[in-house]
Amino acid sequence: MKKAKRILSAVVAGVMVLSLSACGGGSGSASGSASGSAPAAGSTPAGAEGKITISYWTTNRHDQAYMTPLIEEFNATNDKNIYIDFQVYADNYSQMLDLAFSTNTAPDVYQLAAEKLSLKPEQCVVYEDILKGVEGAKMDDFYVVGVEDIHSSYEKNEIMQLSDCYILSFEELLD
Repeated sequence: MKKAKRILSAVVAGVMVLSLSACGGGSGSASGSASGSAPAAGSTPAGAEGKITISYWTTNRHDQAYMTPLIEEFNATNDKNIYIDFQVYADNYSQMLDLAFSTNTAPDVYQLAAEKLSLKPEQCVVYEDILKGVEGAKMDDFYVVGVEDIHSSYEKNEIMQLSDCYILSFEELLD
């Protein structure tokens, strides 16, 4: 049951990202690869040329076998000019985020989403479960709800301090 709720949460989050990205005409750059070999900076994955690219990074390699075929099917069949670049960085996720932020190649996903919706940061809520995401959202003056996650439990105290509020599960939003 717990795994089903996590999968449902991931699907809901993915749908939210897709719906926000489908509203605009920007493009992002992808970095990294599921196999662990990263393309050169600024390179575009095959099939993504001229499309809005959503880079999805995760630490959960257990979902890779399930997610990869779904994402490949979406990339092959969608007519919304969107390409999803799914990357698994199980062992070096924090280092990849640090590198992306230090080289100024990290996506300003929250700012871009707000702009696409014609909203100001103070009119938005960001749900985030990793410290780098919380820091990025707070730098752009977003209201941040920290979300409990076993994979970032070592950063829990910092996430709780920086977040405007903190929840243990998305189920809390349903009550």
